[in-house]
Parts: sequence; C-alpha cells; structure tokens
Amino acid sequence: MQEDLGLKQGGIIQDYRLLEFINSGSTADIWKVEDLARQVKALKIYSPVKTDQPFTMDVLFEEFKLTIPLEHPNILKPEKIGVYKNVPYIIMPFCNGSLADEITRRHIQKKNLAVTATELFTNIECANLLHEVALGLQYLHEHNIIHQDVKPENILVIDKPDGPQYVISDFGISYQRPKGTSGNFSTVSDSIQLTPAYAAPEQLI
Repeated sequence: MQEDLGLKQGGIIQDYRLLEFINSGSTADIWKVEDLARQVKALKIYSPVKTDQPFTMDVLFEEFKLTIPLEHPNILKPEKIGVYKNVPYIIMPFCNGSLADEITRRHIQKKNLAVTATELFTNIECANLLHEVALGLQYLHEHNIIHQDVKPENILVIDKPDGPQYVISDFGISYQRPKGTSGNFSTVSDSIQLTPAYAAPEQLI
C-alpha cells in the first residue's frame, strides 16, 4: 500500500500530514495523521494492491454513507471522505488502539499467552466493556444496521480520565436492513468474507 501510493511518514495527503502507519486490514490501511489545525486524526485509505476486485473501492463510500448519520458515544463516526490519486479515504477520530491491542499488551505483561480473558481483565473492566459494546450494538440495531464483524480488532479504545471508552468501528461489511423487513440479508457484496472465528454460526452455513 505505502509503496503503491507513495505514502510514507511525513508525507502529505491533501490537508493531512502522515505521522505514523498504524495498521493494515484486508482492503485498507490506517494512518495516524495531523490536520491543518494540528489535530490528530485517523486516516483509513483503500489499498488497491491488496485485491483486484473492483467492488472493494466502493466499500469505503458505502461505509461512510452508512455511518455518517450515526450519533452515539460507542460508535466510531467518520468525519470526512476524500479521494487521493483516485483512491478513497476516510478521516476519523484517532483512538489509542483496539481491544485486540490491549489484550496483547496484557498478555505480554503477564508473560503468559495462555491466560484467559478473566485473568487479564477485572470483573468491573469486563462489565464496562460489555456494557459499552452492547449499547453501541443496540443503537445500531435500532437503526436496522447489522455490523457483521464484531471482534476485538474492531472495538477501539479512547483513553478518558475516568477510564477507557470503547467504540465499535469498521463498517465495511455492515448492512442496513430496510425498515419493516426481517429474515435473511446480504452484505455490501456477497463476495466479502466474514471473520469465521467471530461470525454468527448461521452465516457460515
């Protein structure tokens, strides 16, 4: 991705300076960036070298259209969408990492990868995490949105003085069901793969 678009630390994408490469997903890469007001943001840009399937370029546009109307403290809402060298990108609030990152960090601290989640987090921490994710999912379902890819990598963490705030992110394969309908539904593209370890069993049949 970086080589294909010429992206590198210190480079510029329109109004944003690239500070640090954060992560890479199946169709997009995430950068920590700084805007003209020197506010730190996250930039998610489609990665054309990762797939030759044209539908994936539409995923970011669909994700933006789906999530821009949402207003909830446990949903990561995009701020802007743009195009750089014919490649779409989304600007989002910068988070301090994901739940997966935090799990890994605590495993390293314990020096034991075999410990369970109940040994990594206190009961209060688990309760707060589950409560906030459940509130976010409830809000999505009230708006007929099915996320379809809830997993530790897609639960981001925002550090707050009174404790972490958890937000649900990455709506690339989410689906908004028309009001008044129920039953089966399809994603943005039937070719997009779910994450088997976290997918609902009926979707894998």
